Amino acid sequence: NVRDLPWAFKPSQVTQEVKIGATGLAFYKVTNNGKTPLTGATGALQVWADFMRRADPLPLDPPVPDNVHYVWVDARTGQGTDSNCPDAVQMPYIRGSEPPPGPGCGLPAPAESVMDWVRGWLQ
Repeated sequence: NVRDLPWAFKPSQVTQEVKIGATGLAFYKVTNNGKTPLTGATGALQVWADFMRRADPLPLDPPVPDNVHYVWVDARTGQGTDSNCPDAVQMPYIRGSEPPPGPGCGLPAPAESVMDWVRGWLQ
């Protein structure tokens, strides 16, 4: 029973052959032997949540392809940034498509120095 609900579970097949690296799909017939109808969040969701708690699945951790690397970017702007900045997140990019380094930590890009401005004015 799922959380003391009067449900009965019966597998649609007794065995299943799955090759290494492949996925399989198992079907069960679920019967509500109680008087209260259960649908949506009170029905199927409860069955799924209980199954996942019991199954204790491993997190998905796929291998990273050789042409992909992770780059720190500002989550608000998408510009490259430093890992210690407040809104920094690591995002995967195909090598060569990553954003250029940004100003870092959300600071505006450095303006021209005053001397560059004066030199330009004098020319």
